[in-house]
Amino acid sequence: MPLVRVGLNDKLLFDRQGRVGRAVDMEDVKFHQCVKINQFESDRMISFVPPDGVFDLMQYRLNKKLQPQITISCNVVRHGTSRVEIFCTARSTYRRTNVASFVDILIAIPSDADKPEAYCSLGAIRYSPENSMLLWGLRNVSGGREFTCRAQFHLPSVRSSDMKAFAKPPIRVKFEIPYLSASGFQVRYVKTVEKENYNATPWVRYVTQSGDYQIRTN
Repeated sequence: MPLVRVGLNDKLLFDRQGRVGRAVDMEDVKFHQCVKINQFESDRMISFVPPDGVFDLMQYRLNKKLQPQITISCNVVRHGTSRVEIFCTARSTYRRTNVASFVDILIAIPSDADKPEAYCSLGAIRYSPENSMLLWGLRNVSGGREFTCRAQFHLPSVRSSDMKAFAKPPIRVKFEIPYLSASGFQVRYVKTVEKENYNATPWVRYVTQSGDYQIRTN
């Protein structure tokens, strides 16, 4: 395997060199065991011989607040003692030139909800009784757009008089946006020191994923 050297837009390195530009201040950096830690600490360059297969090269944390790429506003309205309506609006806040490959919005409803019905302005929404959820799926979502959905269902009369019967769990959101680095993290270069009869093609692809993303309802 070749020796690989990777340079980042590391703020500490930029400060050392008096360089001006967009940089990230990384904290709690953790590397795969193949990385030469001493070299990174001295010149802030990641140098390693990659092992076989897929692996996580490094993890880091940013001590700053990032703008959510997908925002959700949701209101739950009770009509009388048994009918409940949910109104949700989803917004993509990233640039219009970026397109999320998918956005999945998971809305929990009571397990004993009766006759749930749902409508959405884009995508598809379905009821998953085994998970007690409404699953709103969007595909190829460009930035700077807004979408809505509306759902309603009934609660059994035996518990409908209890105002605490319908809790409001958080809405879970999953998404993936290719070619976007939400944190500002950038790979400045990838260099390989190849052995004889070994050809390597450096290639970098940015992807922003949702992780554990939950939103409280009103």
